[in-house]
Amino acid sequence: MVITGNPAEVAAAYVAARKEIKTLLEKDGTGHSNRSYPTLANVLNSITSVLLEHNLVVMQETTSNEFGVGVSTSLLHSSGSSIDFAPLTMQPADLKPQTVGSTITYCRRYALVSALGMVGGKEDDDGAQGTFGEKPKAASAANGHHDDLWDTPAAHAKKPDTLSPDILSRITTLGVEVYGKDFATQAGKLAEWASQGARKTLGELRVAEGEKLIRSLEKKLKPVTSPETNGHKQAA
Repeated sequence: MVITGNPAEVAAAYVAARKEIKTLLEKDGTGHSNRSYPTLANVLNSITSVLLEHNLVVMQETTSNEFGVGVSTSLLHSSGSSIDFAPLTMQPADLKPQTVGSTITYCRRYALVSALGMVGGKEDDDGAQGTFGEKPKAASAANGHHDDLWDTPAAHAKKPDTLSPDILSRITTLGVEVYGKDFATQAGKLAEWASQGARKTLGELRVAEGEKLIRSLEKKLKPVTSPETNGHKQAA
């Protein structure tokens, strides 16, 4: 978290607003659903008017890198000062527009809840369903209600994307070609490089990290084109 501008002014506004924002986002008691996940709309409805009363607005910017998509969140004060929070990044199950969009919405929601110290209800499992792809509890269909204020992570979320044996074997083969018998001592360093320090062994790498490492190793093995072999041979 970084505060820019006048820290005292934006901090005072944040504290004043925070006193008026409910910590726990509870359901409204209508019984329309057995789930207890606040949607993005529900979170924004809970905070926007209070923030505006204290000259604060939420700003969120979508980001992306080889590890997934994410959102950077800031609270901007009318004075020009701001509180900037670190990006929240998640990896979509696939690259379909609907899946990516759902992941961005999920990031936006949890980034806001975190930035304002809120909790999504007693049944909120802190993203376990988004991580492991468990099926959400069924909504109450008896009365035909659809709960549009509470939701669960995307139903198309998949299980943790650890490396398959084939990808791990490919990394090992390339690693031996590049480093020879020293590959065993380099494996841990390669895992840390590919994951930006998040993982210590090759077996812990995620699919995107493993593919990144494969590209790097293949690049090291690619022959360098010399002037004599670039295009036509030079005249003797």
